[in-house]
Amino acid sequence: MYKVLIADDEISVRKLLEKSLRTSGLPIEIVAAAGDGKEAYESSLAHRPDIIVTDIAMPSMNGLELIRSLQEHGITSKNIIISGYDEFDYARTAIALGVTDYLLKPFMPQELFSVFEKIIRELDNQNTLSRNLHMLLKQADQNKLLSRSQALRSLLNGQAPTEDLLFQLDFPRETEHTCYLACIFVLWGTAWNFQQPEHLAEFLKIVQSGYFSQLIRFHAINLEPNKLALCFRADMSDTQRFQDEVIRGIEKLSHSMIQYYDISPYCSLGRICHTIGQIKTSYDDALAAWKETLNPEQRIYLFGEKPKVSLPKTEASEEIKSCKLCIRGAVLNGNLPEAAALLQQLMQLYATISQKGTDYIFVSAGELVYGIADDMEKNGYGRISSDAFPLSNQQIPALSLLEIQKHLESYLQKCCQLVSQGLTLNNSAASVHLIKTYIEEHLEDHTLSIESVAEMVHFSVSYVRQLFKENTGENFNEYLIRKRMEKAGLLLQNTSMKIQDISQQCGYENQRYFASSFKKLYGCTPTEFKSIVTKEHLY
Repeated sequence: MYKVLIADDEISVRKLLEKSLRTSGLPIEIVAAAGDGKEAYESSLAHRPDIIVTDIAMPSMNGLELIRSLQEHGITSKNIIISGYDEFDYARTAIALGVTDYLLKPFMPQELFSVFEKIIRELDNQNTLSRNLHMLLKQADQNKLLSRSQALRSLLNGQAPTEDLLFQLDFPRETEHTCYLACIFVLWGTAWNFQQPEHLAEFLKIVQSGYFSQLIRFHAINLEPNKLALCFRADMSDTQRFQDEVIRGIEKLSHSMIQYYDISPYCSLGRICHTIGQIKTSYDDALAAWKETLNPEQRIYLFGEKPKVSLPKTEASEEIKSCKLCIRGAVLNGNLPEAAALLQQLMQLYATISQKGTDYIFVSAGELVYGIADDMEKNGYGRISSDAFPLSNQQIPALSLLEIQKHLESYLQKCCQLVSQGLTLNNSAASVHLIKTYIEEHLEDHTLSIESVAEMVHFSVSYVRQLFKENTGENFNEYLIRKRMEKAGLLLQNTSMKIQDISQQCGYENQRYFASSFKKLYGCTPTEFKSIVTKEHLY
């Protein structure tokens, strides 16, 4: 819909124009009708119309002065002049201002409609051109980002720098003072998915908005949905200053992420190198530093910053085994505080293992998860999904101790919660009671489904479907719809809410589907129901 503003000091003409345009069937909306030039000027600044229909002779400001003033304020509307004066000076000024059409009073409605149809075609073409241009520019930016990312990924994977790779990176020519630095950057609690090019581009625009010195350039690639590898580059003779500038920028960025986005950022830095061919070494350093991170209060980790004190491998292994057994016992007792405290001890033990023992840590943590899963199944709680600890061959090299700890904390919390609620597979009545309670507390959630409920109680969808039917005699979806309609009936009786708002309160995004479900249960539409209960004081 295109916005239209009408300006004419004759009330009868204004009303005739409004009526004719409103009933024309054209894709337009009358946003204002002004009685003089000053009012039209203020309304135009407020509404920014696409099309202005204005008389020339008006109080305060004539139509030509109105158009000139609006153009000076950047309002590029299509302008139609209507006038009872067929004078050359007016026409010449109108042409100079780019007026689209000049209609002489009196004119027939069809003449006005023809002018509007021509203008709407022009606006449609302009919008199409603008959209296409925007898409082309966006695609070009994404292609450039993809090309740079692929080049950097090749270098970080150990490929020798070629002229083609260097061209794609678009870094300036190296000098004797060129410095490079690789960084692992992780965001926890973010909706950004760096594996989607538009999300990566959006994040990089934020990073480029003044956090780092103008002397520093950088590129990035995604490692995981919440994890990036960045390559910083600058020409500085003082390498310490280069590192300090990078750290200062990361600190400013981290502060903004915490303050404005409620996101927890962490990063690790490798050693400085002086040629692009050495960036793989700096990246490996950053990975090594990241894998040893464990302190959630520390945001930035430097390679080699804190030498690790290692226990003898046999001693550490025995303590780890003992600690894992205690964690499994705490979980079976539903004692989350004890399990969490023991997990802290386990992570500290993992931290004492030398870099050569990294693979052992991943295997050991995985064994703990699968051991707890077996314990839960044997004791009647069902096999709790181990998806909370998603280790794959691609993820293992870049996971830190802190990430492993967070995965384990999430899994222990799920298991302890289930045990403390006593929801064994044999305790079906308690399970169904929990499901019903959850449904009734989330009726307004349009995403509520048997899948989300199954995830909440840690059972499979098929088991929840069978369990619910056997214990209630009612299908899950039938029960959900009935409870939503009961809530709708109460809201129609006891509130003055609009039916559209009630449908949303009952978990329906589409009011038509809501009305259909309502009529199936009550035999009448929500509007009819409201009328009946109001008239008869029923329900």
